[in-house]
Amino acid sequence: IGMLPVAFCLSSGRLAPMILDARPVEADPAVREASLPTMVVSTLVENAVKHGLSALPEGGEIVVQAHAAGDRLRIVVADTGAGFVGVGGAGVGLANTRARLSARYGAGARLWLTENLPRGVRACVELPLETKA
Repeated sequence: IGMLPVAFCLSSGRLAPMILDARPVEADPAVREASLPTMVVSTLVENAVKHGLSALPEGGEIVVQAHAAGDRLRIVVADTGAGFVGVGGAGVGLANTRARLSARYGAGARLWLTENLPRGVRACVELPLETKA
């Protein structure tokens, strides 16, 4: 988790270049060796860019945080983008991410979206804290 740069989602060339305040993941030392299913964080960051920041000429900021809460891992991807437009949280990327979490953890994991005040969206994932073996 600790080595995942936020700007990685732009390297695929699928998204137009924009102003993005890229910063490393803010992770507690206790979760730096945490294990999670592939594409979870990258999907959330890509969604933040595509649905939140891409429509803003001034760009914006994405912050990725990870911390432990007892035996649980919580990951937050927060953007300063456009916020909720229409029905939020029902897209293909989020549906696939929820399916990957469910396949691995059953009811032990969840993904939800909230408003990021004063502007933007916060995507939150909570799952059992597992470290790489």
